[in-house]
Amino acid sequence: MAANNSNSLLGNRQPTLSTTASNNKRKATDPNLKIITIDELYDVTLIVGTPDHPNGQMAFRINKGSLRNATKVWAKMLSGDWAESDMSEIPFTDDSCFAFQIVLQIAHLQFHELPTSLTLQKLMDVATLADKYELARILRPVTETKKWLQPHRVSPAVWRTSTAIQEFAFITETLGSEDDLKYLINKLAMNVRIDIIGGYYPFTSDGTKDRLRLDLLDRISAQVISLRMKILEEILNFCKNALHNVVTRKVARCKQTSCPIGSIGILIQTFNSAGLFPLPDKTSSMGRSVCDYWLGLRELTTMYNNYGAQYCKITTVVNNRQRSACFGDFGIVGETRAVLKKYAHKDVWAQWKVEKLV
Repeated sequence: MAANNSNSLLGNRQPTLSTTASNNKRKATDPNLKIITIDELYDVTLIVGTPDHPNGQMAFRINKGSLRNATKVWAKMLSGDWAESDMSEIPFTDDSCFAFQIVLQIAHLQFHELPTSLTLQKLMDVATLADKYELARILRPVTETKKWLQPHRVSPAVWRTSTAIQEFAFITETLGSEDDLKYLINKLAMNVRIDIIGGYYPFTSDGTKDRLRLDLLDRISAQVISLRMKILEEILNFCKNALHNVVTRKVARCKQTSCPIGSIGILIQTFNSAGLFPLPDKTSSMGRSVCDYWLGLRELTTMYNNYGAQYCKITTVVNNRQRSACFGDFGIVGETRAVLKKYAHKDVWAQWKVEKLV
């Protein structure tokens, strides 16, 4: 029995199911195979999944023409050069029948049958199918119209910080949501750390971690790692230049010989607390995240906030710390903040400002 249509283009009705298989010979082992008639004038039946598949197995009666129009992959499959083009029943044993049903309803313009919301796992199923069969063209406008991604955000421009952020990067990439993808890749690049065996993983605000899933999409993980390394390289150069300058300086601008010695101690103490002492030779040895290093280096302006850039004439000792306006931020804090602003996604930067991280 076919699904009943509704007058509402974007409604949320469920299709009527037939729980008995047809008499046709089919490659299915589920004795209670559910059959959904997407198109009453169907000319092919798709057997999707298996009884052992996490989403089970279902059969869909559909129109070949609608399937061809959905993607070039299926158009080629049903063109006549492939065995599937002459089959009355086509098996898709590896795929999710849930995700397939959504795609078929879209391909047959049955938008009123689509769900109003999708869990993370359901979105992953749909995205996996989209990546496999190049379905972003038909899925993106529906995803935006149905607002399937919206419940997973903190606000329209900000995504929740959790280990699922990399799954959402995969989802937005495969569904063609470019603005969301740029934000999520940027967010990952700023928060990814490297563990002791060289594995990348995003670290979240609640302290949980999950290894960066390089299996999701190489093109996503490559962008994350590349951006992270680019930012860390500039930060490392600032630190190396600052250390070189204080070590080679004999007399400070205030003419006090004790100021350069004090500045070396302050700089080393800051590097140590930031996880940068001794300074690494290359960024591949920097295990903490971009945000971690920034928060550590920023201590120069909070621990020693008496040091300004202005010229000083008197040096005193207070609480066993050398106080001198000669120190400034050693050419590190201001420059690092500028680099972060240059590379951070505008919504990531805005979120940092609200959280007073920059």
